[in-house]
Amino acid sequence: MKNLIGLSIVALGAWWLFVGGTPLTEAGVREYYLAEAEATLHRAPDARCNLLDAKFKGHSAGKLAGRPVEMDVDRDTACKAWRDMFGTFEAVGTQMGGVLELRYEYEIESIAVDAAGKSAQVEMSYRFAIAGNWMLIKGSRSDRLMRRFGRTRLAESDEVSVVTGGL
Repeated sequence: MKNLIGLSIVALGAWWLFVGGTPLTEAGVREYYLAEAEATLHRAPDARCNLLDAKFKGHSAGKLAGRPVEMDVDRDTACKAWRDMFGTFEAVGTQMGGVLELRYEYEIESIAVDAAGKSAQVEMSYRFAIAGNWMLIKGSRSDRLMRRFGRTRLAESDEVSVVTGGL
């Protein structure tokens, strides 16, 4: 029994040393946004949800079909919105006799990692085109990423976007 407890402590210590205790870096921030882009292009809302912190809080403001829209979202609301959006894309693609083409481009404008390597403030912009330009979402975000238990997750996001077409 003592050996099992000792082995567990050593395993936990090794995990913390090599994974859990690794600080957030600029490279880690870039990996996060690459994972976000891949989840978007693979139409994987659950993968996008896994990139959000359990206590995620977001604010979005912008224009949807020329009308002003503003909302606050938590993790559950954001995940439901992605599931609904990708479900709509699938349904429209099926009606059109194929799969809607998705293009997602992003640019990281600035990264400020805190001294402890636990969080980063990131300014970024993106362009998400669906079926050519059938629907176009352009926006910018100010994000706070957190590193906890060896994972980098989005904790807060303040977004301004414009959605045109497709409605």
